[in-house]
Amino acid sequence: MEKKGPKTSASETEVSFGNGLSNGIVAAAGALSGLGIAVGVPAVMLPFASVMGQGVVTGIIITAVVLGAMVCLVSAFFGLIMPRRVGGPWGNPESWAALTDKWRHLERERRRYRGRARGRADEED
Repeated sequence: MEKKGPKTSASETEVSFGNGLSNGIVAAAGALSGLGIAVGVPAVMLPFASVMGQGVVTGIIITAVVLGAMVCLVSAFFGLIMPRRVGGPWGNPESWAALTDKWRHLERERRRYRGRARGRADEED
């Protein structure tokens, strides 16, 4: 005997967020690389500070710290906030194919209508 679960409407979407280890790894790797950029670039630049101008060194260090912070935030967003799986009609490739077919049909109808409105014969694709 086959059990059938509750049916979901097309407007409902099943979304599962990452509870697994891989999402934590993505966030941790991004945080470490951002920290490496924010700390490593100034550590490499400071020995050469006497050769370059004071404004150039300051600009490079500020840019490195901001870039490192952005890498940390973006990796945390993609690692922890983004959903791991989206179910329902949007996670199903067959529904995307059906939607694409509907749009192609609407485009053909639009072309036929515009052809008639301009006085041309019907065009069939």
